[in-house]
Formats: sequence, C-alpha cells, structure tokens
Amino acid sequence: ALLLRDVRRAPDGGIEFQITGPANQIIVIEATNDLISPQWTPIATNLLASGMVTFHEESAASGPQRFYRARF
Repeated sequence: ALLLRDVRRAPDGGIEFQITGPANQIIVIEATNDLISPQWTPIATNLLASGMVTFHEESAASGPQRFYRARF
C-alpha cells in the first residue's frame, strides 16, 4: 500500500508531501481539482528507491483546491 504523509505548503507556495511504500516500485502521482466528477491527471512518475519519495508541485497554488493520489 502507498501512504501520502507530511503534506505541507512549500516556501514557493506549492505543495510538498512524502509517499511511502514498497521499495523499488514505480508509482504515478495523479491530481484532480474536483472530487465530485474527478478526472485524474498523471502529473509525475517516481521510483520509490528506498521506499520513500518527496513530491513537490509548484503550480499547486494556482487554484482554490487540488487533490492527489498515488498508484502503482
């Protein structure tokens, strides 16, 4: 299972969070602005080399809300 944690506002106004899961797995981070009729858009692909990766999205400050998920 994947866990998103330590969500925080970055100094540049963007968003940062950590994703933990099984080591050496490739994950896709997706985002949407609407949970009622979500259209999830892939925004990054990362390798959990040591079982953790920190994600940063500078453009997250451009809208009123943004939701994230990670999947294998």
